[in-house]
Amino acid sequence: MFRKPDCIIIRIDYGANYRSVRNRVREKLEENNIKFSIETNPNRVFVFTEDIENVISILKETDGISSFSPAWSCFSGLNEIKLLATDIAEKILDLGEKKTFALRVRRAGRHKFTSKIIAEEVGGAVKRVTGASVRLKNPDRELFIECRSRKTYIFTEKFTRNNE
Repeated sequence: MFRKPDCIIIRIDYGANYRSVRNRVREKLEENNIKFSIETNPNRVFVFTEDIENVISILKETDGISSFSPAWSCFSGLNEIKLLATDIAEKILDLGEKKTFALRVRRAGRHKFTSKIIAEEVGGAVKRVTGASVRLKNPDRELFIECRSRKTYIFTEKFTRNNE
């Protein structure tokens, strides 16, 4: 069985106080006796936990959050990103020859590669492994990649507060 997501990326509402939201999340997780660690990066809060489902329920009720995503993390090396993305495409998204996909890539920090190179390299690897085709408009599945400094986060869905 493929490993579960190991963190949740939290995006803060525009205009919300970043520190207040982070502290509110921390307090709610502690109140619910959830084991976690928090890392911050500009405009993002990352909650690392094994209790993803319970954290999702809590975040849906937390003010100041615009959206959040359960994610898998890896080192920000192109080979590591390709390996993780192809595993997710194959085992989580269930991509195959009759399916289409799109990569949505964001990058922040200094790297030896651009977002375009990530998209080209990872997209090519996913095509080779799954046989799926790239379709940027209205794909069957989307794979989101956020490459930030030393870690890269890959996810398949976004939740908004009070919605699924």
